[in-house]
Amino acid sequence: MPDKLTGLAAFHELEPASGGSATAILLDVNSLRFLNAQSGHEAADAALVATADTLKKYSEKLQSTRLFRIWGDEFLLLMSADHELDARDIAAALVDEVDRQNIPYTRPDHPEMDRLAVSALVFDLGPQEAKAMKESGPSPAFRDMFETRLCNEKRRSGGTRGVVVDARSSAVAGANTTQDDGKKQ
Repeated sequence: MPDKLTGLAAFHELEPASGGSATAILLDVNSLRFLNAQSGHEAADAALVATADTLKKYSEKLQSTRLFRIWGDEFLLLMSADHELDARDIAAALVDEVDRQNIPYTRPDHPEMDRLAVSALVFDLGPQEAKAMKESGPSPAFRDMFETRLCNEKRRSGGTRGVVVDARSSAVAGANTTQDDGKKQ
């Protein structure tokens, strides 16, 4: 059953990768709770739907990917580990695409925030983790990885624009990406 608000697949529809690991991109809407508190649930829901529509349009151009809403303001793009395109590049393109949509958003304590932004965490998702996520949602370990790697980098960067963090062990390239140790690459 799809997510009621966005129409995307929900986390319980997540299927383990056949034959091994998959690469996943977790996309988090920056500061949505402030929009919710400042402008109400309807404004936050509208922002989520606009973000989901943007991510869906972009991901539909890619082969062998599937987009999910996994909880709250987080989305997951799942792709084969051997996808012909680099996951870091896809994550950066998704962050840029949401930025280009100019989804209105203001935050009094950050006047430089004039539009909604998303940040992305790239990681490997093995069949065991995918099965566990399907059965009971994101685990505490998964949420901890999300908090320590992506949220900390968003805080370091000021959280006003999207960031891309690669939590895999491979080297990272690109000015807007960060390896999981927090150092710019």
